[in-house]
Amino acid sequence: GIVDDLSKKIEVAYAGNNGMLREQLEKRRAQNEIIRYKKDLSKLAKTEETKQRRKYSCKFTCTSISGKGG
Repeated sequence: GIVDDLSKKIEVAYAGNNGMLREQLEKRRAQNEIIRYKKDLSKLAKTEETKQRRKYSCKFTCTSISGKGG
C-alpha cells in the first residue's frame, strides 16, 4: 500500500544519496592525492634547486680561493 510505496521511495532516495556521497568522497580523495603529489614534487624541486645552488656556490668559492675548480 501507501506505506510500502513510501518506504521504497525513501530507500531508493537513500541509496541514491549514499551513492552520490560515495562518489563525492572518491573524487575528494583523488583530488587530495593530486594535491599531495604536487606538494611532494614542489619539495623535491626545491631540494634539487638547493643542491644545485650549493654545488655551483662551492665551485665558484673553491675556484676563487684555490684557483682550481672543486
